[in-house]
Amino acid sequence: MFYTFAFLSFGQNLSKILITRPIHRMISQVKPLIGVCQLTCKDDKDANLVMSSSLIERAANKGAQMVFLPECFDYVAESKHKTLELSETLDGATVQHYSELARKHGIWLSLGGMHEKGPRDDPGRLHNTHIVLNNSGDIVACYRKTHLFDVDIAGKLKLQETDYAIPGRSVSAPVSTPIGKLGMAVVSFKLAHE
Repeated sequence: MFYTFAFLSFGQNLSKILITRPIHRMISQVKPLIGVCQLTCKDDKDANLVMSSSLIERAANKGAQMVFLPECFDYVAESKHKTLELSETLDGATVQHYSELARKHGIWLSLGGMHEKGPRDDPGRLHNTHIVLNNSGDIVACYRKTHLFDVDIAGKLKLQETDYAIPGRSVSAPVSTPIGKLGMAVVSFKLAHE
């Protein structure tokens, strides 16, 4: 299988979109087009929404049927306190915004991992949740990250996702989408330089 790629850069190389379509040598039928977006998010949710909305619109204008955003597409905060403060429920403003984008452009969205507010009995933690929206803006699948990231390099780096995140309880079944069946996970990805 071969792929076609198109890179579009925005701003100061802070965000990118990859448009790809599988191409089979002996098959003339057109395969679905997908958009894979990379963002450099901060704790400014409005700025992140503007940037990702622009990328989604550009992918839709290129004919993408589904667009993928990475883990932490909603924001990256500087502290646990700020991370918890900015988190939202699945019916909050962030998901509503992306639902409207999916409807407006008639595309499916894979929201790679948002900071979902935890349950009332555990307000000091949240879920890292992957959401798939259909082209009507409806949530068709949710996966709460089960394997949380912890690293402790003595004297250099300590990041314990388990300090503020609640692990999911199960793996989700693949979801049928216009581009095929989609396995649900939460992973960070980074596109190589052009």
